[in-house]
Amino acid sequence: MAQKKAGKKVVKSKSMVTEEIEMNQALEEIGCEVVESDLGEYILQVDDHEPPSHIVAPALHMTKEQIREVFHEALGMRCQTHLKK
Repeated sequence: MAQKKAGKKVVKSKSMVTEEIEMNQALEEIGCEVVESDLGEYILQVDDHEPPSHIVAPALHMTKEQIREVFHEALGMRCQTHLKK
């Protein structure tokens, strides 16, 4: 479908079926840029396509420090270590 419509950017919702059939990889192989709309899936996507560890919370296995580092390295975001109350 992406090839037929000449699509280059795909925004994808969370789906375990698409994980099982490796849809992201297939779309990337034909030149599509895939962007996850689910935050947990997006974190894993920008962290070298690590597979999800939980059906509802895909990045559940990651600590807040690891997620902060992913955002810093992949997106150039500067995040505070501790938030003020």
